[in-house]
Amino acid sequence: MTDCPACGNKKSCGKHHVYVIELQPSVLDQRKFFPDRTTLSSQPRCFYVGQTSHRPDCRYKQHVRKNRENRNFDCYCETGQPIRRPFTAFNHGNRFVRDYHMPGGLRPELFSHLNPIYKGQEEALKVEAKLACELITAGHAVHFN
Repeated sequence: MTDCPACGNKKSCGKHHVYVIELQPSVLDQRKFFPDRTTLSSQPRCFYVGQTSHRPDCRYKQHVRKNRENRNFDCYCETGQPIRRPFTAFNHGNRFVRDYHMPGGLRPELFSHLNPIYKGQEEALKVEAKLACELITAGHAVHFN
């Protein structure tokens, strides 16, 4: 299963995508991660849901990068070849994902059927929120923007 059926092997299809990253249950110790504990099932899974113009696997790599001395990352999305990109306020990783991601934490089985999103970032934000709400309704702990 791929992150997006329209993306190439390395190059992005150029559309927006949603993605889901599974986090370690210990993230629940962080109150800011998911403050409303009333909706959780007895054994909730923990997720971060996001949207991006990158391929989901590229965005995942940005999130989990821990070496802040090297302020760049390799992105294949535009050309299929690595391009050095700087971290900015718009593409740095979420701290919950960076500190609590499960190894291989990207969960395409939860989102690949939604990708690509053809109507731009505004629609991607709506799809992100809807997907997050579906996971919360299922009893999971979810952080999204």
